[in-house]
Amino acid sequence: MIKGVRNAWGAFWKSLRLKFNPKVDVGHFLTFIALVAGFVGAGINAKVERDIAAKKDAGSGALRVMLHILRERNAPISIDDLYNEFASDKNRELRLDYCETDYHFRNRTIFEAAVYRLDGEHRIRFITPDRIAFRVDGPSHRDANFYPNKADAKQMLSMLNDGLHDPQMHSYELQCVAEACLKLAPGSTHALLRRSLMSTDVRQRWRAAGLVSELLPDDAKLETSSTKK
Repeated sequence: MIKGVRNAWGAFWKSLRLKFNPKVDVGHFLTFIALVAGFVGAGINAKVERDIAAKKDAGSGALRVMLHILRERNAPISIDDLYNEFASDKNRELRLDYCETDYHFRNRTIFEAAVYRLDGEHRIRFITPDRIAFRVDGPSHRDANFYPNKADAKQMLSMLNDGLHDPQMHSYELQCVAEACLKLAPGSTHALLRRSLMSTDVRQRWRAAGLVSELLPDDAKLETSSTKK
């Protein structure tokens, strides 16, 4: 019986044997190889693109996890503590929800780059050089208020002037003082900022320019000679 099956199988393959013409069939074979290579290459490229997109989505999700932690905390936190809290086991489900994977920053440098990105997008604030907080814009509602007098306004302007000359003063603190001065003495504050923009000290000019950029209204528009009618 086994011999009969073997003979039948041999007869089947014998019936499928084809005679190849090398002048024609080798070309077809090479074309087939090229097509297969093309399909394989396209498949690899598609997988690479999917992996890149997945990593990008996971990175965006990581930013949302950081914002979630900051918002829920509702208080400043050091960059080191945020880094550790992000990677903690208690936030694993949060990472899975936002990133669709248990995402971890490969190193501290990449994490700090994410912090700077959130700062550049105005989603967080630097309270001190190593402490950040969730940024909330808009009017604040406090149970207690401070009502300054003229002497207070003069002192705030003096502090703003000192801060513009002090490279160690953090830009966030300087901005807070400038915003208060604009409320207390807008004319004097504008004059001070304009003098700083024209200072002979290049560092002071840069600090003043950075501060002005943060204080510009959304509808600010610079009129140039090309736009004048």
